[in-house]
Amino acid sequence: MDPPVGSIVTIPQGRGVVRFTGTSSFTIGKWIGVKLYEPSGKNDGSINGIVYFSCKMNYGVFVRQSQIKNIRGTEGKASSSSPCSRISTYRTGQISTPRTSSPLSSPPGTGETVVAPDATPLPSNSPRVPAPIQASTHEALHAEDLLVKLTERNLELGEEIEEMKRTIEDPETLKESNDDELEEKYVETEKQLYDDTEKRDTEIREHLSKITFLEDAYQDLECTISQFRELVL
Repeated sequence: MDPPVGSIVTIPQGRGVVRFTGTSSFTIGKWIGVKLYEPSGKNDGSINGIVYFSCKMNYGVFVRQSQIKNIRGTEGKASSSSPCSRISTYRTGQISTPRTSSPLSSPPGTGETVVAPDATPLPSNSPRVPAPIQASTHEALHAEDLLVKLTERNLELGEEIEEMKRTIEDPETLKESNDDELEEKYVETEKQLYDDTEKRDTEIREHLSKITFLEDAYQDLECTISQFRELVL
């Protein structure tokens, strides 16, 4: 379930407030835009000229739902604990024993109460997550992180290409630079960036396919766990 807009979340870049959820034009899939409390982000809520939300530069970042570590409720409201969280507790019983002539009793006249702890733990209601499920989850999260890094790198390459084009098309720059040398450098750089972009696009498509498969498998396993939990509770 995606966090609602306005909710406070914890992500690898820090804590912030959700300002956008949905699809984007910079890559396929669903993204979550977060306005961070610290300038540890990547943008100002806009990418490639499209504004998804507004904030100061480096206070905005886009992440996948799987990168959200914690949801603390909405701004201005106290967060509530998850209904699924459980804590194993220990019962401690108090046994009051009257004063007797037994050598184990308290000395006469003290009126003390003997406290005997019962260290028997209550059984936990939370079933263990099978190892195959944990492995699939970790693999899906790793693929998500890789996709985010590749997407950010592609955006940087696109900005470099646009900057190079503006440099070539600027008459003043051409007057101050050697035309042949600048053109040769531009062609070489553009070819290198194009090859790099093609390679990363191929990797992104492969990882997206893998992510889709893992997400479907994870949903099936999560449903199975929920059914198992209902049987145990």
